[in-house]
Amino acid sequence: MRKKKWYQETEALLYNYKSFPIRMRALEEKIKTWQDHIIPSSQTLVSSYRLREGKYYGVYSSVENDAVRDLEAMHKTQQMIRQLQNLIKIVDHSLEIMMDEEEKAIIDLTYNKKKSWQYICSDIGIPGLEKDVYYRRRKQIIHKMAWCLGLLPDDEADELLGISAISTYLEKQGE
Repeated sequence: MRKKKWYQETEALLYNYKSFPIRMRALEEKIKTWQDHIIPSSQTLVSSYRLREGKYYGVYSSVENDAVRDLEAMHKTQQMIRQLQNLIKIVDHSLEIMMDEEEKAIIDLTYNKKKSWQYICSDIGIPGLEKDVYYRRRKQIIHKMAWCLGLLPDDEADELLGISAISTYLEKQGE
């Protein structure tokens, strides 16, 4: 059975979650490098600043073009950092509010420590090391997390989370 896109995205996010702070740090260092490149010393700036005319007599400056390119890249990188920060906040808050202790343990052992289902069942005490119980529980966890992340539409989360009651309430409030 092929898993739905939201399911795959949620699992990928959980598997990579612990690397987010490292990624943010690398992106911050990249920004510092660009800042050093964009704000050169006056000696470097003067020696490399030349105007060129193209065949349409437009003024062209390779220094300005490089600076604009670097500024755009910096902006995109800053957006990526903000997105990672937001994902961390959402995952942390979802774990805190939406998950019980067993679900938190399953997430930690499955996605952070990458343990087998047998190990997880014995560690958290799922009776008889039942594979079906573990996978059913894991699927419920992914549903909750996907909904919290906005990847699972309300209509698909309805049965598991009782979202229809929330949606009905919000619709009535909007009238």
